[in-house]
Amino acid sequence: MKIIGITGNIGSGKTLFCNYLEEMGAVIFSADKVAKDLMTNNTDIKSQIIAALGNEAYTTNGELNRKWLAEQAFKFGKSGLLNQIVHPAVATETKRRAQVAKNLDVKLFVKEAALLLNEGRDEIFDYVVWIQAPLDTRVQRVISRDNTDINEVLQRDEKQKKLHELASLIDEIVINDGTTYDLKKKAMHLFHKLVN
Repeated sequence: MKIIGITGNIGSGKTLFCNYLEEMGAVIFSADKVAKDLMTNNTDIKSQIIAALGNEAYTTNGELNRKWLAEQAFKFGKSGLLNQIVHPAVATETKRRAQVAKNLDVKLFVKEAALLLNEGRDEIFDYVVWIQAPLDTRVQRVISRDNTDINEVLQRDEKQKKLHELASLIDEIVINDGTTYDLKKKAMHLFHKLVN
């Protein structure tokens, strides 16, 4: 089984690319979804978040207060604090699920994460792919996807590391500046290259 990482800046098309890989038989591990699940359901992580950021991190019915947390992370620079709590648990879960996939004879295990390379490249990866799209395209995608305003998107993008900072850790760059069909063809090409 090959383990690959898919990363790129906000709105680049990482999730769509991974959806296409999944259609071909890959198992997808979305770090974002797993992190949200852990932050909502793991009592140890919840208590650490409350201790670090306060009770406002959760709504009165125990749900994650996403808007408030995003504001804390991006406006007030608390993303590092949040990552210190959540990332180790996500890394552990990555390894656990990769082992499950290997036991099921899966050919390709894919971890999708915006911050995949922020702490360097984990030795677990056989191959790392960066999805690249023009800034204006990415901004428009995120505005329509998250129903957010341009300044918020630009602020979040500003906080993310860029391709030139991470290039030495990446094996392949996929340019996503065409149609969804173009992206699907690129995903198919990558799948066959890595699996065969």
